[in-house]
Amino acid sequence: MNDLSLSERKANKPFTRIVNAPPGWPWDQSRVASLEAQHTSPVSGADVSVIVRRLEAWRPGQPAKFVAIYIRDAQSSQGIKFEVDVQGRKLIVELPSPQQRAAVASQRLWTAGWLVALTLSVFAMGALALQRRGVEDARLSELEAQMARKARQAVGVTRAKADAVALSKLDIQGHTIDNALLDLKHLSLKRDPAVWLDAFYWKNGYWAVEARGKASPVTDATVPLERSSKPVRKDVWLWVAAQKDGAQ
Repeated sequence: MNDLSLSERKANKPFTRIVNAPPGWPWDQSRVASLEAQHTSPVSGADVSVIVRRLEAWRPGQPAKFVAIYIRDAQSSQGIKFEVDVQGRKLIVELPSPQQRAAVASQRLWTAGWLVALTLSVFAMGALALQRRGVEDARLSELEAQMARKARQAVGVTRAKADAVALSKLDIQGHTIDNALLDLKHLSLKRDPAVWLDAFYWKNGYWAVEARGKASPVTDATVPLERSSKPVRKDVWLWVAAQKDGAQ
């Protein structure tokens, strides 16, 4: 910056005036003061530069006071620097040249572009991280589903083994499981609903039931049943059906 010489100061003597802005945010007050200084300028001409400076610190809910500085023929290849007296206060004012303002604008534009690129990179990285997380979550969900299927299959195998053991204990060699199911169906159709059944047994063509009380659990007299001589538990008797023809 070049300081104005004495002749330049006389030719380019700045004019100052006070501009007030209503309460508001700092940037809103600065914008209002700049518009006020531009639209109510006491001097006119394309060679007039207008500079607005805040005179008081910003306070919430309070109006602000600015000074508008008007200077003519302020164009300089290296910019100018001068001092003004505003209500007893000395202010140093620097006015950059058009070349300097262009350089500053270019630097700000480059910085803004760099910030935009950085922001886009951050967003891209975030989107990629979210995509990878989504893929990992899907993979974990699939693994959990596979583990759940294997667990169900293991339970099924365990139950199948238990059923095989239970069937082997029934000793139905030479018979089929259908025989036992038919006997159970026959019992369900012929049983006395007034008699409570505790258990059903089937082995080698014989079937038996545990029933509460001494009454026959079957109402059909054609179904021969023999009651045990003693109760298997308190008031629970074992009733055994005769072996069918052809049973081994």
